Amino acid sequence: MKIVFVTPTTALRRFPPYRLGGKIYGQINSITGPLILGGILKRAGHSVSVYEELNGKLDEKELLQADVVCLYTMTSTAPRAYELADLIHEKGKGRVIIGGMHATALPEEALQHADTVIAGEGEEIILDVVEGRRAERIVRAEPICDLDRIPFPDYSIL
Repeated sequence: MKIVFVTPTTALRRFPPYRLGGKIYGQINSITGPLILGGILKRAGHSVSVYEELNGKLDEKELLQADVVCLYTMTSTAPRAYELADLIHEKGKGRVIIGGMHATALPEEALQHADTVIAGEGEEIILDVVEGRRAERIVRAEPICDLDRIPFPDYSIL
């Protein structure tokens, strides 16, 4: 299955001069959640890509051809995540899964744009959600208590 993770960003941060400033002054670190979840799916045999809009332009063609698109939300980036989700539903073929801090706080809001919302930490359930073994529209994930069970981020998929 072809899976694409996206960490969206605000319009200002997608503006080329802003990105140029990042190259001059140094990029901020990647958000590791999608890299951990993507690594879990990659090890299960799926084809996985992760995009961070802060660091570069999205490959819209790949996004629209994906079987599953996972969008990570913070409150500041939720409007962009919803815009991308609506675009995928309009022009793409894949399912949309939305997770992250904002979706955890407001899962019903996120569900207006997604096929599935993961509320909480997705490391232990992402494979079941993507492969269809968890079919609820809002999947409530339990907190991770043993951090040693979480794999390291897979930067090769970024």
